Amino acid sequence: MRDYEFEHLDKLTVATRQLREAVDMLFSERDRIAIHTVASAAHQVFADLAIKRNLRHLLRNPSAYIDSSAYTQARKELCEPENFFKHADRDADAQVTFAPLLLQIFLVESIEIHAQLAEHTLWDFHVFNMWFHLCFPGYTHDKAFSASIESARETLPDLSDATSWLNLLRAKSGESTSSDPPNRK
Repeated sequence: MRDYEFEHLDKLTVATRQLREAVDMLFSERDRIAIHTVASAAHQVFADLAIKRNLRHLLRNPSAYIDSSAYTQARKELCEPENFFKHADRDADAQVTFAPLLLQIFLVESIEIHAQLAEHTLWDFHVFNMWFHLCFPGYTHDKAFSASIESARETLPDLSDATSWLNLLRAKSGESTSSDPPNRK
C-alpha cells in the first residue's frame, strides 16, 4: 500500500492487527514497554467490543468475577502502567513500577476476546497460547488444549529460544525472521 492511499478499517481489524504486532514484537524480543502499549490499546478495543456484545472478560469488565469495590483499586493498578506510558499531562515527574507479566495477561485475554468476537483464532494467537501454556501450565482451563500441548512439548521450541518461536509464528504465512518487520495486514 502506498502512503497516500487510505485504508478503510473497522475496530476489530485495527485491534487484531495491533494484537498480531504485539505478539510478533514479543517473540522478536522488542521493548516490553512498546509491546505493552500496543497490546493494551488492542485490549481496550477488544474489551469495548466485547461489552457491546455482552461478552464477559476479567480485566476490563469483571463484574461477574470481582466485587466492585475491590475492582476499583485493582483496575487502577492494572491501568497504571498503561496510562503512564501514554500520558504526562498530570504526572510529568512521576515514576511507575512495571511488571512484564501484566503484558502477557493482556495478550492472553485479548486473544480470548478476539476468538469470541471473530469466531476463530489466528495462527499467531495459537503459537502465543502454546508458548504461554508452556511457561505457565496452571493458567489454562482448556483441558484438551493442555493435553495437546503436553503431548507436543518435545517437538516445540525451547521456551528461551525466541528465534525458533518467531519462526514458528511466521511459518504459516511464509515469513521468516529478518531484520525487517513483516507487513502483517
